[in-house]
Amino acid sequence: MSVTPARRLLASLAGLGLLAGVPPAAADPGSGTAGAATGLRPGAVVRIGGLAARVPPPGSSVFAVAESADGEPRTLRIETLPDGTVVVDGAVTDGADGGSAGPSAAKGGKGPVKCSDDAHVVLDASWTGTLRWYYRAASTPRKFSADRAAAALRRAATNITRADNECDLPDTVSASHSYLGTTTRGMNIGAADACRSPDGVSVVGFGNLGAGTLAMACWWTTGGVTVEADIRLNKADYRWVIRPGGACVRRWSVEAVATHEFGHAFGLDHVSEKKHPELTMSPLIDPCQDGEKSLGLGDVLGLDLKY
Repeated sequence: MSVTPARRLLASLAGLGLLAGVPPAAADPGSGTAGAATGLRPGAVVRIGGLAARVPPPGSSVFAVAESADGEPRTLRIETLPDGTVVVDGAVTDGADGGSAGPSAAKGGKGPVKCSDDAHVVLDASWTGTLRWYYRAASTPRKFSADRAAAALRRAATNITRADNECDLPDTVSASHSYLGTTTRGMNIGAADACRSPDGVSVVGFGNLGAGTLAMACWWTTGGVTVEADIRLNKADYRWVIRPGGACVRRWSVEAVATHEFGHAFGLDHVSEKKHPELTMSPLIDPCQDGEKSLGLGDVLGLDLKY
C-alpha cells in the first residue's frame, strides 16, 4: 500500500491497545500508526483515527477511507498475511504529495493546473474484473428520486472507468463497472465509520456516518485483488444535490463526491489538498462544487498505472 506520510510505529498488541473481539470504541490507539500487531485474530475489531474494521482472513485485506466536510481524510488498512501476521496501517493526514504541480487559485476548475498536475498516489489493490454494484434505493434522500440518484452514481463510476476529463486526455483505462440495479441490501459500512464483514456484494447508497464524515468507502481484497467495494454518503448530517446550480446552498454534489469514492474503490489514494486542490483525489469537496467529477491529469495517470 502506498500510504500517506504518517508516524510509524512497530506495535505490539498491548502497545496498540488492540484486543481481539473488543468493541470498536475500546480499540483506538490514535491516528498515524502502522506496524505488525501480535495476537489479533480474524474477526477482531480494530479502530484507528475514528475508523474501524474487522481483521480479515489470512491472505486478505480491508481498506477504509473516510472524507470529512473540512477536507481531513482518514485511512485504515488491515492486512492478514498468509502466515497469520496482522499488519495495521492508519493515517490522518492532508494526503500525499504525489506529483510536482503547485496549488491553484481556482479549485475544481479546468485551468492549466488541473490539466498539468501529475500528482497521483495508488494503493496495492485492483479489480481484475468488472466492479458489479447495486444501489440501495431505500436510502435515497427525500429531495430527489431513486432513479436520479442511481443515475448520478452511475455517472460517477463511469467518470473513473472512462477517465472522463476536460483536458483532452485519451481514455486508456481498462477498468470497468456494471450497475446491476437496486437492492434492499445495506452497505457493509456502519454509522460509526466502521467497515463491517464483507458479503461479496458491492452496494452504494446513503445513510448515517460519524459526525463530520461526509462519505466513506470500504473495500476488501484477496491476494491483492479487490472483491467487494461499498460506498456510503452521509445523508444524516449533510444535504445532497444531483446537479448544483446557482440556487444551490450548502448541498454536496452526489456525482462529484461519489466520483472521488469510486476512485478509492478502483485503487487511488488521496493527494495533498494543499498542493493539488483541483484533482479529483484531493480530499476536500466544497458544497455546490462539482468540478471534481471531472478528472485531472494526475487522476488519469494513477488509473493508467493500475489499469
